[in-house]
Amino acid sequence: MKAVILFFAAVLAISCGKRHNDNVVSARVYQGKVLKAACGNIAIQLTDGSSIGQTYWLDPSDSIEYANVFKVANPCNCGPITAGSNIRFRLVPPSPQNCAQCLMWVPVPDSARAIVVVP
Repeated sequence: MKAVILFFAAVLAISCGKRHNDNVVSARVYQGKVLKAACGNIAIQLTDGSSIGQTYWLDPSDSIEYANVFKVANPCNCGPITAGSNIRFRLVPPSPQNCAQCLMWVPVPDSARAIVVVP
């Protein structure tokens, strides 16, 4: 009986140590272009050939189709972002977003990633 309990305890310990989470900290630096940045609605298109986020997104405001795009999941603490700029960033775990944001809305992709801008 002790052997069975020890076996299940070992399996539980191993499975808890292996977390399959898409939102883990990444040392990899990505490059992207900021398509939109208004009041926490930030859309980024990858420009380095990477593919995270949505493969394709049709912007309903101007009917332009973009490839490899996502919205920023942490607009309160991702770093300085300006529409039209090229940025370098890393993926980070999501965090609570409780900063003040205006009520302006612009369309952004459904897929979201938490990022931090790097120099």
